[in-house]
Amino acid sequence: METDLRRKLGWLIAARAVVSTLLLGGAVVAQIKSPGSFPIDPFFILIATTYGLTIAYALTLRFAVRFRWLIDLQLAIDALIVSAFIYFTGGITSVFSSLYVLPIVAGSTVQFRRGGLFVATLSALIYVTVVVTQYLTASGVLYDPWLAQFSLPTLLAAQYIVLLNVFGFFAVAVDEHMPPGRQDLR
Repeated sequence: METDLRRKLGWLIAARAVVSTLLLGGAVVAQIKSPGSFPIDPFFILIATTYGLTIAYALTLRFAVRFRWLIDLQLAIDALIVSAFIYFTGGITSVFSSLYVLPIVAGSTVQFRRGGLFVATLSALIYVTVVVTQYLTASGVLYDPWLAQFSLPTLLAAQYIVLLNVFGFFAVAVDEHMPPGRQDLR
């Protein structure tokens, strides 16, 4: 069981680096092709953070089997990085909100339903916070120059989008993998 968990974590670390390179590298390419479309600094910070975390995760891989909180920490950080990407690409208007599915599936694969539900709950809380912050900024209650630059859908449309996304987060978490011999928990 420990070897299987270590193998899954190794694959997760590698997949995280590949997905981050593709998504965040794509943002850099978009900036090069369309200068001035958005400031590049946040994406470089996300790239550097992701690679730094990948190195840290690889160094702590042998401890993660014994100290399961390290796995939860990795999954939580994954949800935070996806949230930062959503924030920088428009919050409620971002076409990338489905990226939350990636850490939810990772959580379900590594920690089964418990991990999937943990990441789905955290993702939902952060996503709702980003959207609420956007609308509070638009109403003048908060000041966030980054979020203020995006035009927002009506409040009713935003509620629908948020509910649809949150439902999707939990649907993915509940439907994912169960360990062999534990199907009775479904």
